[in-house]
Amino acid sequence: MGRQRRDFWSRYFDKTTGLWPMAVRSVGYNRVRPGAGNPLLKHPWHHWFDGKKGRVLPTLTIVHVISGFGHYRSKESGEMEVPAGSLIFAFPNVRHSYASDAKTGWDDEWIEIEADAILPALLRVGITPQRPIVGLDSGIQVLRSFRQVFALARHGASEGRLAASAYDVVATIVDQVGNRQKSASPVEAIKAIISDLDERPLPELSKSVGLSPSRFRTVFRNAVGMSPKRYQLDCRMKHAARLLCKTPAPIVEIASEVGFGPAAFSSAFRKTFGCSPREYRASR
Repeated sequence: MGRQRRDFWSRYFDKTTGLWPMAVRSVGYNRVRPGAGNPLLKHPWHHWFDGKKGRVLPTLTIVHVISGFGHYRSKESGEMEVPAGSLIFAFPNVRHSYASDAKTGWDDEWIEIEADAILPALLRVGITPQRPIVGLDSGIQVLRSFRQVFALARHGASEGRLAASAYDVVATIVDQVGNRQKSASPVEAIKAIISDLDERPLPELSKSVGLSPSRFRTVFRNAVGMSPKRYQLDCRMKHAARLLCKTPAPIVEIASEVGFGPAAFSSAFRKTFGCSPREYRASR
């Protein structure tokens, strides 16, 4: 690819034998120049999507954003920024869309694989439909792994050899993410999952960072300045406050949305903000 690289190249392998658990279904790369828009129409009809409705594939697509900037969106993750050096994991059966920013464009490359065999490895290192964007410490090894797949695809390599090269791509990513987690301190690990506290049970969170519940509470308080339970309550109340300001939803529905009955919600909200939900909404 180098200096002679075209703006778009792809190869699709829609008929696989089923002999290889990580069969490659497509590979390719894009160069989207600033202001040029995304070349979605260059995808075949069964992979095409528009920016609003997105698409659903039965396979896993790994997109390596080499340069530029963009966004990824799904119901599971919400909208997420995708800076240069990131990987997008578009999971099987998850409706998603992604695109470069019009101001920056981007260079990206992708590999699409049948993923059942390697999904457990991704989940083990925290790559999930809710967390589909991975920042790389160094993209050189991943870039080399992708280019090996491209070279094989260009020269008509067998399905088995392509599957083996796809495994190398995934193994390189999982090793890098796993090594980063091993080297992180408990405080760093806890900070990395703070945003999930209002969604995941506390025992699950403590287990995910390798700490007992009591040790988790101590380290969390030192890192954040409050207990996990208090932080979780604050997250819910702040979400409720946003709903009160930005939506006409009845207060009883907002209480249910953040996991409270009406009376308990009013009491917890007053303790957090010093006024009732009704007063808060009126003042805004």
